[in-house]
Amino acid sequence: MADLPIVVTAAGLQPRSLQQVQADLLTRVAAVRPDYTASLPGILIEDISSTDCYAILECDSAQVETVNSLTPLGANAFLLLQLGQMLGVSRGLASNTSVFLVFTGTPGFVIARGFLVSDGNYTYQLTEGGIVGDDGVSAQLYALATQSGTWAVPAGTVTQLVTSVPSSVELSVINTEAGVPGASEETEASYRAQVLTANYAASQGMARYLRTLLRRVAGVQARLISARMLSTGWTIIVGGGDPKQVAYAIYTALFDTYNLTGSVLSVVDFTDALPALVETDLNHGYPVGYAINIAGVDPTSPYNGDYIVMSVPSEKTFTLGKPYDQQGITAASWTTGVAEWTTVGAHGVTVGSTFVIAGVDPAGYNGTFVATGGTTGSTLKAAIVADPGSYVSGGDMLPGNALYDTTGGAGYNSGGVVTPNLRNIEETILDYPDTYVIPYVNPPQQTVSGTITWATSSPNFVSSAAIAQLAGPAIVDYINSINVGEPINVLALEDAFQVAVSAILPTSQISVLDFSISINGIGTPPVSGTKTIVGDPESYFFAVVTDLAFVQV
Repeated sequence: MADLPIVVTAAGLQPRSLQQVQADLLTRVAAVRPDYTASLPGILIEDISSTDCYAILECDSAQVETVNSLTPLGANAFLLLQLGQMLGVSRGLASNTSVFLVFTGTPGFVIARGFLVSDGNYTYQLTEGGIVGDDGVSAQLYALATQSGTWAVPAGTVTQLVTSVPSSVELSVINTEAGVPGASEETEASYRAQVLTANYAASQGMARYLRTLLRRVAGVQARLISARMLSTGWTIIVGGGDPKQVAYAIYTALFDTYNLTGSVLSVVDFTDALPALVETDLNHGYPVGYAINIAGVDPTSPYNGDYIVMSVPSEKTFTLGKPYDQQGITAASWTTGVAEWTTVGAHGVTVGSTFVIAGVDPAGYNGTFVATGGTTGSTLKAAIVADPGSYVSGGDMLPGNALYDTTGGAGYNSGGVVTPNLRNIEETILDYPDTYVIPYVNPPQQTVSGTITWATSSPNFVSSAAIAQLAGPAIVDYINSINVGEPINVLALEDAFQVAVSAILPTSQISVLDFSISINGIGTPPVSGTKTIVGDPESYFFAVVTDLAFVQV
């Protein structure tokens, strides 16, 4: 049987037909006894060959069934045991009483594989490690009794830590659900489930193994996972999930966490103006009033330093400000619609900046004002329509932020990094006695909206509402399936539209089909010479049907 021909199709190994078996049998007999037809009657030869053919077909069928059972889903008991041994899963370990545990305590504390807990009578050992999440709670972790036997494990009874923990760490444990009493012998179904679970992480390569572990973290979206190898190290992008659980998956998969780097927000241009305008390579995400630092610009002055975000003209630009301190007012006057205040020292307010005065007598000098020309040193000037009267006493210029003036600067040449980068996450995990900081990137969302303009040459009426009802969900499904950092492909948008409406509008009758796409409210055309619409390289796209407009022309 070992040298029988094997025919494999997409459906698996296929048995041979009766005619194939008979022809092969007669050929093999003739090779050994060329004269067999002369020494035996034909009817006897036919009878013997037919009987042998059916016997061979039975053997052939057994071979087919055996080969086609080589899968963890349907392997027979013997082959299943061999598959389990290849994956390092021994049968019988899970026959002991088992329980799912939840640990509560210091976020970031690693609970190692083999950690021991108890219900006061029996001891249980974790079969896989875990970590206390950002909310102070771990995922459910599976534990087996360290001794065989069958007993009940009521919910809420496993509450004792056997393995010691550092005094600086708070940790408690409980089984929120009842455990599973052990069986005298593990069932084949239970062992098959273990083999299937072991296959989840059977992946070659560090990056692939990392993605496998991250997909197992509750809440993490598969399309928002990216492991990028850069010249400076690895940048891991992960969207969703508990930050501590994500960090633990990265820590488990990577052999050198020192090479992990976060996102870098680089300066593309620095415009000398009042206020100075900064352009970045990524969407910065800064709100007005946010404190930032710029370093590494050439030339150093006047571009590097600590600043306040004064305004946000676009997703990749912001203007700069500098904070100023409270100053006492020593004098105030008014002349032809312009008020003037004198501060104790240099106030730091620049023309065009907003400042607040309080506590002056008379009260007409108090309020919120915009600094006008002539504001310099210890002099503040702003418009006041009516004369407040002669200065009596008191008053303060309250702390605030002034527009940063770089007019007349040396001129931006190159370089520059802006921090903090709001998409970066750093999680500290404690794998006692060592502590590790795990950085990764949480990708920002980019909201996609758009107008789809279409026309048809069909002589029949085509409902605009029906087109929108069919095409809208299809286009949204495509956009919401794009992996983090990948562009929108206009050809894919067209294909989604055409397939979705084909039942009422054949492709051959679509005479116009144009897409006008906006990302975060900003119209974004395809890159010149291509059909791809590029967004932020570390962000992901998201769309809803209500943000799409369908226009028939």
